Amino acid sequence: MMRNTLPLFTIGVLSTAVHLTAHANGGHFLVDDADITPPGECALEVWAQRASASAQDRVDQPNATHSVVAQPLCTTRNGWEIGIPLEYNTSESELASYGLELKTMLSGDLYGGALALSIGAVRDQQLDSFEGAFINLPYSRELNESAMLHINLGSQYDSIESQWRATWGAAATVGLTSRFDLIAETAGVGRDSPAAALGLRSVLSSRVELDASFGRDFEVRSNLVAVGLNIAL
Repeated sequence: MMRNTLPLFTIGVLSTAVHLTAHANGGHFLVDDADITPPGECALEVWAQRASASAQDRVDQPNATHSVVAQPLCTTRNGWEIGIPLEYNTSESELASYGLELKTMLSGDLYGGALALSIGAVRDQQLDSFEGAFINLPYSRELNESAMLHINLGSQYDSIESQWRATWGAAATVGLTSRFDLIAETAGVGRDSPAAALGLRSVLSSRVELDASFGRDFEVRSNLVAVGLNIAL
């Protein structure tokens, strides 16, 4: 979704080749903020990503996975943001997955910050099966004039093990200039080794943002590089 220069985490869906499913500070980032698209308005998040083969997949699938994700967003008049993430696997030239995400603001002034609720589900189109679901509570608080802290707590349903697992995340957004933000983040599922990423956001205009990030999932030893474009419609 479109953010201001210093955004307040929903996590966009990462590539199915990556162990950690997350939501985003602009689509592909690991940690979500507590902001939503203004009521009655829409936005579009598009990002391309490359995920290196995980350690356990390198024998059967030695090549990296490339994909493109498009997520249109619209917010109802009563404050529910509705997103439909669509992931296209360019490596195999087919739709990989699609989902539904809902997000709303719970409080705009909680201990000096904002708290939101985000829920969603994803279906694996390639396997023609339910992939998983999540519930997340993103909290964002301004630290000073140029920095914000984002904290995520939630749960993710693992369809393979048929169980819910706790999720967490933390990120800092620092304004380098009036047009550039630096984003450092880490997130994890249960007791697995976490993922971490470093990103940069550029404000091209009042309605367009360009961002990029490099991440590492330490649990499966996979790298993720992503470039995204956020457009207010």
